[in-house]
Parts: sequence; C-alpha cells; structure tokens
Amino acid sequence: ADFGVIGEGEKVFPELVDRIVGGSDWSDLAGLVWATDGRVRANAPGFIEDLDSLRPPRIELFDGRRYAAEGGASSVISKQGCSFRCLYCDSPHVMGSRWRKKSPERVAEELESLQREMGGGLVFFTDAVFNHPPDYAGEICDAIIGRGLDVGWIAMVHPAFARRDLFEGDVIYTSVPMIEPSVISGPPLMVMFSCSNPQRRVLRLHGLVHNRQERC
Repeated sequence: ADFGVIGEGEKVFPELVDRIVGGSDWSDLAGLVWATDGRVRANAPGFIEDLDSLRPPRIELFDGRRYAAEGGASSVISKQGCSFRCLYCDSPHVMGSRWRKKSPERVAEELESLQREMGGGLVFFTDAVFNHPPDYAGEICDAIIGRGLDVGWIAMVHPAFARRDLFEGDVIYTSVPMIEPSVISGPPLMVMFSCSNPQRRVLRLHGLVHNRQERC
C-alpha cells in the first residue's frame, strides 16, 4: 500500500483522495502514514469530535438482505474511545481515553436504516463498552423504542455497571463470556449481551441484568 491511516480514517481517507486527485499537498493529514526516500513517515492521529457530522454508511450499495439471510451481522458504533484502562485492551490507545458520542437519535436512525435495507438480521454495537456511561446507553434504548424498531442486537457490556433494573418487560436475552477473567487489571469478566425485540414494553438500559438462568 502507498498510504495508511492511524486511528479514525472516516474523514482523512476521502480528504486524501480529494487532494491526490486535485494535485494538492496531502502530507499534513492527521494520522497519515506513507513511505518516502526509503523511510516511513507518520503523522500524529487526530480524533473526530463530532461523530454526528460523519456521513451515514451507504449500506444500500450492497445486497444487505442476502447478507442477513446468510447469517451476516451488521455493525453500528454509538461512541468512540474508552475511559477504562484494562491492560488487555487497545481501545483507549487507538481511539482515545474519553468517550466521544453520537446522539441517541443518530444511532437509532442508523439502526432503522439497517432494518430497512437488510430486512432483519443481527446488529453488533462495536463500542468498547456499550453500557457506560449508563444514562447515555439508556437514552439509546429509549430512542430505539421511540422509533418502534424490531431489531436484534448484541453488545459488549461492563459487569461493574450491572443493575437489575436494566430491563423492565418481556425482553428475552442471553449473556455469554467473551474473554478470560483478568487477574491484572480491568473487570473480572467482559460479557456479550444480546437482546431481541427491545421495543417490548419499556427498555431502560443502565447496565447488565440478571444471571443466565433468570428471565426479565
């Protein structure tokens, strides 16, 4: 490859293409990596502060319904960065040590688009930790309910913020361990959480709820 981008490339990459096509200088772009005179040069990465300013993914450009029918899962991210310091994770180093968030309505809008274009299937929230900050995660779930979306989704959650009032109503879920317990730093166990039909009654997300044998 002639170029690379360290960190977030959503704005840097199209800007690089525009500058190459226009014949203008591109060497000052944040996070850009390139080779020159037999050595590799790299600019310090930058972070996108306003995630709502990013253009929505062009999911209509591929056959989403076939992808879902074949068992594929789509992905959505509600925020970048991570405020935790788990030794096994690179998220704070790559994406920054503080949360930068999309608006809950923007997240729900992307989920609605996925539901429309893919006709179902599973959605994976790729956030480093979905249920922190807890109030923000609750606002996302409220936005999902407000749009009447019927989507199944999975996410990584932090058990330290687990509370039994995560769900109220007939929400079916399962939880399974995703990584080994850490004896050095961070939570004792990270958990993959899945939820089906989150619009049933009232969904208020403030952390994980119940153990594997219990049902909301």
